[in-house]
Amino acid sequence: MACKSKTCPTPATTAVAPKTVAAKATTAKAPTKSVAPKKTAKKPAAKAATPKAPAKPAIEFSLFAPDAKEVLVVGEFDNWDTTKNKMRRDKDGNWKKKITLAPGQYEYRFLVDGNWQNDPHAEQRTNPFGSQNSVVNVA
Repeated sequence: MACKSKTCPTPATTAVAPKTVAAKATTAKAPTKSVAPKKTAKKPAAKAATPKAPAKPAIEFSLFAPDAKEVLVVGEFDNWDTTKNKMRRDKDGNWKKKITLAPGQYEYRFLVDGNWQNDPHAEQRTNPFGSQNSVVNVA
């Protein structure tokens, strides 16, 4: 049927141009699963710089007791627990133990084969039992 109106499209305007999608369809691709795009973890907003607590220093306790079978360092830092801080003996008879302590002042003693002994190289302070405790100052 012919169009009798002045606004009828001409044959040039009614032609459908080939779609560009057809060109993509000619490319052979292996079928793939549809994968959601990876979500990148957002970094938390930067906090205002807060000063970090200073690292607690490791204090090394040592005692020369070459004939001892067992030595422990016991004090305020472990609530005077006579089982917690066993020391290790080196080949020369020195017993050593490193303990991480917060800054402060601590009283302590060595327990050598079941007998209390003070640190001969430390400051001494009288304890409530009438004997002396050794003192270590941690900065």
